[in-house]
Amino acid sequence: MTKPYEICDEDIEAALRYMKLHVSKNATKEDAHKMLKDLGSDFHKLALNEPERLLKMKEKIDKRHKN
Repeated sequence: MTKPYEICDEDIEAALRYMKLHVSKNATKEDAHKMLKDLGSDFHKLALNEPERLLKMKEKIDKRHKN
């Protein structure tokens, strides 16, 4: 069994940079933490309810990172 994702400071900083560029210049670390927490919850639900769909999404993301 894989270890559950734990939000770290590095992830929060990256999410904050993303949010300031694409969501709001006024985004805070708290906003970034909430976004990561919400995304983690959504991916967990997807893994439980639609594992095939999650695998397809992962494959697409992996392909983009290889190019």
